[in-house]
Amino acid sequence: MFEIAPHVGTVVIVVLVLCVASLSRVWLRQRYPQRDWLELKQRIRSWWWMIGLLFVVLLLNREAGIVFFACLSYLALKEFFSIVPKRQVDRRVLF
Repeated sequence: MFEIAPHVGTVVIVVLVLCVASLSRVWLRQRYPQRDWLELKQRIRSWWWMIGLLFVVLLLNREAGIVFFACLSYLALKEFFSIVPKRQVDRRVLF
């Protein structure tokens, strides 16, 4: 059931990088209190959520991971299509 066990080193490295990012934000906030660090705080928090969700899905099983990445790829493709200029004729084919 737990297929992430062979990759414990990778998990530890990713969590350490996120911990360093979180501690850096705290240090920056104390060092430069006059600046607004809200965007950095929100980005780091979203990284924690994304990585946490990814690890949970990878802990479940291979099929859950495949479905998760398929949904994630679909959402990324929709976002890409919302950014790219397209003609009205193309909309019917794409959506």
